[in-house]
Amino acid sequence: MSRRDLTSAFNLYPNQINGWIETSGGGAWTIDASFNVTSVTDTGAGNMTVNWTRALPSANYVVTALAEASAVDLFVSGRTKTTTTTNLFFLTVADAATDPTEGMSAMVVSGYPGVG
Repeated sequence: MSRRDLTSAFNLYPNQINGWIETSGGGAWTIDASFNVTSVTDTGAGNMTVNWTRALPSANYVVTALAEASAVDLFVSGRTKTTTTTNLFFLTVADAATDPTEGMSAMVVSGYPGVG
């Protein structure tokens, strides 16, 4: 049984890390390591969607991420979130959308259902 298959054996609970991902490259995303991630989708320059294997307990969750492009740190925003996907946007300090060239790392911690 692969590590990805084991995801279905775990329960996801509020106030815990319910998923994480580490990638290399940008645009042509390669998942280097992950938990509870089915895939990633490139949805445009500086934009990607993380697809969760098991739905998160709530769409009220915190996304924290780190990304770098050509030795410049990027701002990362998880603006569009559902229980099954998280859309991440990568921006330079000049507010320009750009793909991370050094990859990125992200994790989500979910909140309680119905609590905003």
